[in-house]
Order: sequence, then C-alpha cells, then structure tokens
Amino acid sequence: MHSIKHAFRFIGASFSLALKHPQLQEPWFTLGIGSLVILFAWFLPMAAAAAFLGLTPWGLGLIGLLSVCVLSDLWVWGEMTALLTARAMDSSDDISNEEKTPNLQFLKKHGKAVFTLPLAKPVFLIGDAIRRVFTSKINERVLWLRAHTLALPIIAHDGLPLKETITRLQQVVKENLLPIREKFVRVRLVAGLTQLLLTAAGIFLAFWLGLKLAGPEISNPWQRILAVGIAMLAGWAPTFIGILFGSFTRTCYATSLYQWVKHVETARSNNKTEPALPPEILSQVLGTGRRQIKES
Repeated sequence: MHSIKHAFRFIGASFSLALKHPQLQEPWFTLGIGSLVILFAWFLPMAAAAAFLGLTPWGLGLIGLLSVCVLSDLWVWGEMTALLTARAMDSSDDISNEEKTPNLQFLKKHGKAVFTLPLAKPVFLIGDAIRRVFTSKINERVLWLRAHTLALPIIAHDGLPLKETITRLQQVVKENLLPIREKFVRVRLVAGLTQLLLTAAGIFLAFWLGLKLAGPEISNPWQRILAVGIAMLAGWAPTFIGILFGSFTRTCYATSLYQWVKHVETARSNNKTEPALPPEILSQVLGTGRRQIKES
C-alpha cells in the first residue's frame, strides 16, 4: 500500500517539476506533433479501406489491423520522446557537447537503441527460461534485466549505444549501485494501468463513433472517410494523454533512480561512510536518508 501511495506522490512531484522547468515540457509537444503526423499517415489507408470495403468482414478486419499499426507507432514514438524526457531531467548537471545537439538529431542517433531494447528483452528472457530448464546456474548475461528500466536514462545521459548500455546495466546490478528496488515505488504499475485504461477508452471511442457515423445504411464513400477521420481524432485524444502520462512518469522515475546510482558511485569513489542521498524529487517522496527510506 505504501508503494502505491509513494507512486502517486512521485507522479505529482514529477508534474510539478515539469511546470517549473519548460525543458521537461518540450517532449510533450514533440509527442503531440509526432503522434498527429502518425495519425494522418495511417488515415489515408484506413480511409481507403472504409471507402471501398465499408463494414464488410474484410473491411472491418483491415481497419482493425491498421488500428493495431497506429497504436504500435504511437507507442514507439512515446518511447522515443521518453528519451528526450530523460535527457531534459538532468539539466542541472554538466553535459557534453554531444548532448547539446538538437533533440531530433539526438533521436536520430539513439532512436535505434530505443527501438531495439523492447525487442531484446523478451529474447533474453525466453533464452534464459529455456536455459534454466537444464541448469540452475546464474546466467550473468541476463543480469541487466534486473535494472532494465534504467536503460533510457543511461542512453540519454551517458550517450551510450545499446551494447554498452547493457554492459552498464550489468555493472549497476553486479556492484549493487541501486539503493532500493525499482518496485519499492510502484510508479510503473500506476503509469502502466493509467496508460492502458486511457488507450482502451480511445479504442472504444474510435470504433463506437466510427460505427455510429458510418453505419451499414451509409453508402456514400466520402461520408465514410469523414467518419474515419472524426473517429481517429476522437480516439487519439485519450490515447495521447495515456501515452504522455505513462512515458513521462515512468521516465522521470527511472531517471531519478539513475541519478541516485550516480550519487552512490560518487560516494564510493570518495570513500564516504554515510549513505548517498537520493535526488531531490525522490527525497520529497521517500525522505532524505536511507534510514528514513527503510522505515517508510
């Protein structure tokens, strides 16, 4: 119960931080503009399917398939803009000349790693599950999965490609650099459920409105095309809000955890005996010292 309470407190603190720092709002506009471009790109084949096939089984099947493509592209673009959120959150730290490049150029350079990472995780998980059938020995190659949520801030702040990012994640796990478990504050759970519910609402609204505006009695293809456009825009609104909420809050939490990792590394390198304190946004939620965190 405390983990859920802490999650809502952290989410509130992250949006308060965004209101104080405009650079944290820039990914929101990038997400919005990019999602509208995606919507328009998929509107053309979806409108063609509605105009020529209508509400026939083939038409509904093709429209459903195209809807999956739209949602997939919106989710990928949400992950891309999450990288910009991680990049903007650490603005108080000194950054290299490479990280001062424009956001779109930065995405072009590291977008492949962001796109490949979600595909690599299930491959490693399935491979490890098969391996554990034959042996109980720990496979160090998959240790990075225990800290995989830190991948985006590592890519954003350290400028590492995918292979070096995985190596860095393995280092975090092996050296026990993260003071708390990621699930200690269930931000990902709250963000994921909120995003799922809003996306489901968007899907329902789009199909309900589309069927209402272009029912079986409608024979005019232009009216069907107009119905598709209105339905897509209506469904886009809650879906966009859900993706924005989910990607922003998850990334803020992951970035704050990685900032804490860097504090731990600095404390160890300076041979400090007192525990490394969490970043300010986590201090607001958990307290300023390890003792306070354990008691909560």
